[in-house]
Amino acid sequence: MDAEELRRALEAADAAYEPFPAFSEWASEPIALGSWDDAASHLASVREAASVEEVTTRIDEVLRGAAVDTGAIEGLYPADRGFTWSVARNKISLDQAEVEAGLGFRRSFEAQLAGFELAFHRARGGEVITEAAIREIHRVTCADDSTYQVQTDHGVQQRTLVLGSYKTETNHVVLADGSWHAYAPVDRVPEEMHRLVEEMRSELFRSAPTVVQAAFVQHAFTSVHPFADGNGRVARLLASIPLLRAASIPLWVEVSDRPRYFDALESADGGDRQPLLRFVTSTTLGLLRELILTIETPLDRPPPALEAPAAVTAAETLAREIGTRLRELPSAYLEFPVTAPRLVPAGVTVPEGASMLVRGAPAYITGCPVSVGFEPAADTSDRFAVLVHGDIGGPGGLERVERFSADELLPRLTPAAERRLGPIARLIVHEARRPGPT
Repeated sequence: MDAEELRRALEAADAAYEPFPAFSEWASEPIALGSWDDAASHLASVREAASVEEVTTRIDEVLRGAAVDTGAIEGLYPADRGFTWSVARNKISLDQAEVEAGLGFRRSFEAQLAGFELAFHRARGGEVITEAAIREIHRVTCADDSTYQVQTDHGVQQRTLVLGSYKTETNHVVLADGSWHAYAPVDRVPEEMHRLVEEMRSELFRSAPTVVQAAFVQHAFTSVHPFADGNGRVARLLASIPLLRAASIPLWVEVSDRPRYFDALESADGGDRQPLLRFVTSTTLGLLRELILTIETPLDRPPPALEAPAAVTAAETLAREIGTRLRELPSAYLEFPVTAPRLVPAGVTVPEGASMLVRGAPAYITGCPVSVGFEPAADTSDRFAVLVHGDIGGPGGLERVERFSADELLPRLTPAAERRLGPIARLIVHEARRPGPT
């Protein structure tokens, strides 16, 4: 459309904006909360019986998982449940995660995690949320964002994102059918945000069920869309504060739930609040139950001592799996099996059939030795180690150690273990591409 058509369309969208309903309309919605309340009470009793360290670790995992998925929901990088939990539980390093999710993942994740930690701090402090607090959440959560796109008379242009400041240009969006979804016009943002904060201060809001509070905040904030970009992430953080205050869980929308989540938001825009209430209730109930389970049965309890024959078989199997992944990559040439390098960490045993030599290109006369060993005497759940050695023609030092737990490898590779092999294979090829000594 030309400039005049765009101007008229934006004016029509401004005029079409409908202020979000008062919280009293949400408070009157029927909702069954027996199971949710029971789970929240159960979690409270489980937390009392567990160690502070165990509870802190599990809550940190939940916040990390929510931080991964909140960016993936917005399309900042790809993710699925296996990848998210690998990052949440520190099964892979952030450097490895960035190899898989793409450049920029680490910075986005760290900013989003800082946002969830800030929300947790606000929740624990029992503070009344202010506009200044909301602006701070935006500054922290979107710290890695520098620009955003805007439709202008001259087409789509990049604008500098001013963190913590309300929008200065309209941010209505064009839907698939060509119609416009209207958010608050620029000149109405201050009054709408003031009204949202006042609703959250009200006694009716503060005495309402937690999931109703969260659903209302999610919908109301999204309806206003006060910032130029990052509104979805801030909305989920703001909606997390009542949940974190009541049960130490955030509003964690998993990537697989994205369609149902957006459908529920769209229904709320149309006046049907039940789908969003059901979504928030079911999502957070599932998270409550998962947190209860992981605290009651810690994931990092050491597995039983390994029988040596089983450990040898598992190490050799893992080595073959790595070889398969390497053959799928360009510029990876294998000699397999080869004699294990002499330098291995203390306590690690490398079976005869679990070492290979990786060459980065046919012209290279040197290569990168890779071995898989096991640690039968380890006192943690990490029993297997992928050893990436330095250039065989050089000092041959140990360059990298990637560890796997026994429950990821026995009796077969789990999906989480298989996901880790891709980044490890690419890291191995990177090591093998380095020219040898001349």
